[in-house]
Amino acid sequence: MLIFNCTRTACNFFTVSQGGVKVSPVEPAPHTNLADDDLKNSDGTKPALMQWLIHLIRVQGKNIILAMEIKSHYCMIFAGLKKGDATTFIQLFYERLFNNMQWYGESIGFMDETSFQPMATNFIKAHDEFRFFARDDAKIQKSIDNVAKDIRLWASKHDSSGNAAEQAAEFNQRVNSIPHKAGSQQGAIPSEVMFIYWIGHFCNAQEKEIKMARQRFEVLKKRELEQLGLLLRSKKNDS
Repeated sequence: MLIFNCTRTACNFFTVSQGGVKVSPVEPAPHTNLADDDLKNSDGTKPALMQWLIHLIRVQGKNIILAMEIKSHYCMIFAGLKKGDATTFIQLFYERLFNNMQWYGESIGFMDETSFQPMATNFIKAHDEFRFFARDDAKIQKSIDNVAKDIRLWASKHDSSGNAAEQAAEFNQRVNSIPHKAGSQQGAIPSEVMFIYWIGHFCNAQEKEIKMARQRFEVLKKRELEQLGLLLRSKKNDS
């Protein structure tokens, strides 16, 4: 089960008024602490939970949704969504996540076009249900605020009049190549942490294959930091 923990701004975005009645997919959270969640699927079975923090910011008049996975801090960025359109958000969420993981896999020679459908099927089998909860997490909020700051900095220096969805996808790759700055995963690369988790859970990768993927990802990581390290360089120049 996917859990989308919505901050106040995200809750407001997903809430619309229909005939004077507020309608929203967001429910009150069962617990304040994410780790205390004890949920069940619609068939009564206990699901594996994948928690995300969902936050909304406005950049140059555009709504930008940030979705950050709690454990890896892997972040996906969505632009151009209409207020209250949770259905399109879910569709784009699955699409972006699958395409991103496939891209990483092909980039290190771990996946090919035959890998996509089994990977997607395994993920949906594990997370075919989702819930929206009104809930924040202070530690993750700090990380997502850093991403928001980077987006605003990037937007101030680049032409943002192009396709918002394409620009969001491009920035998505860039921000996930930046190492964690603090906490238990200091120095870890979000894209690597997420991908290694992904292939272990949804690609049936064994220990030997995971070790190989880590080694290959090191090469990809260095290449990404060289090609997509614009944010780090610009911050350094501005300080």
